[in-house]
Amino acid sequence: MDVLPEGASLDDKYRVIRHLSTGGMGAVYEVEHRGLGKRLAAKMLRPELARRADLLERFRREARAASAIGHENIIEVTDLGQTANKVPFLVMELLSGQTLAALCKSERRVEPARAVHIARQILSALHAAHERNIVHRDLKPENIFLIQRGGDPDFVKLLDFGIAKLLDEVDTLELTRDGQVVGTPTYMAPEQARGEKNVDGRVDLYAVGAILYRMVCGQRPYSAPNFNALLFAIAQGQPQRPRKLEPEVSPHLEAAILRAMAVDPRARFQTAAEFDEALDEDDRTHERSAAAVAKAGWAARRDEKTAAGDAPETASGGWQSRTLMGETPRPARISRAISTTTVVALAITLALALAGSAGLIMRRQARARAEADLQHEAADARARAVAAEARTMMLLTVAVDPPTAHLTVDGALVAGPVLRLHRDGARHTLRVEAEGYLPEDAPFLAASDQSLSIALKKKGRARPRGPADIIKPREDSGMDARQLELLQKMMKELGSEANGAAGALQTP
Repeated sequence: MDVLPEGASLDDKYRVIRHLSTGGMGAVYEVEHRGLGKRLAAKMLRPELARRADLLERFRREARAASAIGHENIIEVTDLGQTANKVPFLVMELLSGQTLAALCKSERRVEPARAVHIARQILSALHAAHERNIVHRDLKPENIFLIQRGGDPDFVKLLDFGIAKLLDEVDTLELTRDGQVVGTPTYMAPEQARGEKNVDGRVDLYAVGAILYRMVCGQRPYSAPNFNALLFAIAQGQPQRPRKLEPEVSPHLEAAILRAMAVDPRARFQTAAEFDEALDEDDRTHERSAAAVAKAGWAARRDEKTAAGDAPETASGGWQSRTLMGETPRPARISRAISTTTVVALAITLALALAGSAGLIMRRQARARAEADLQHEAADARARAVAAEARTMMLLTVAVDPPTAHLTVDGALVAGPVLRLHRDGARHTLRVEAEGYLPEDAPFLAASDQSLSIALKKKGRARPRGPADIIKPREDSGMDARQLELLQKMMKELGSEANGAAGALQTP
């Protein structure tokens, strides 16, 4: 795709300032509105893709979806137009910051409280989208932009509703046909990985859980050598537990992540609001210590005095003013004043200390009760997830010979002899390999518990053949041992004579 030069015009309303990035569907430019002088971002569809009705409709859908929601954590789309060459573009607010993918790359892992703060903003945006029956379906760190706003360095802007699905819209073009996988595999829900058509907002909640996993653990929940193996791993739904990778992750946060990533959508959080509520315990960004509150109060009062034109009063200034007014401070009066002030200060300090201790005890008791309730809730959530998983999983028991053989299912390495697989009703292939043996493939249908027994055959060893090898004893040959011995001797002599004749012919 050719990059537009600086100064190029878009629909006679926007002037191109510079090229920002290029993606799979098009390029993004910084532009200036000619009438208002406002800087914006313009996303232009690639010309060769603009001729495809399905992608053109998907591009227009992104504009409609993003502008219809109207949420502060979703990028604002302000205009939709096309160039003189009939290439469509949409105009949106210009952001300055970094993607969540860039943050994860630079810091490897994100501190849990910070990760939860980011995730709750994503969920807030999704709640507004799902209320309008709009499902994003391609949530990933690259589509989450972090900017500085209102003192928050991690203010979220959700991008790219390019493959959003409006559930109440009848698709004449059927942009996403049954069996077609649309989305980013790493953060894709199992039903989406299977190409199911009728997905709902719970695929977005799964993606948020996977993104949270990536942030707090420092790695993706699943990895595989190829695309099909990755889809298979996602469909099995057995990621490593976050606390095994990062002990700093709280049990409550781990339970929330694993529930969001449950294979069965019925075992997940059913709404973004429910997921957000479960994360409240691990979000510390809305809390401030008593010292921070007091400091803020003193600063506010100081600013009020400064605004009113009152200079801070110093000790020497106070004594000077009283002396000039004719009142000379006496040592006894000064001593009594200091004594009284000291007593009052001590009394206030003691009262504050007692009140603080009582408050601390009450807060600890409240936190202990809350933690117990959360642990009980987490245990219930895990039990529901296990029960739901049992309904959707099957056991494949594999007996192999030799026992050291390696097992793969659709190219993904698995550990036997008992495999927990998703009961998707599809046909899969189990491959058994071992050094020194011929590999063997065993197809199976993932519909119910079953067992497979596979014995590999050893690879044969080739050896030179001589005349004596031509005759092999057979049980049904009717030839006794004596006759066989005479015949083999005769064949050896014939071989020796043939070798001698060949040598005579080669002698000059």
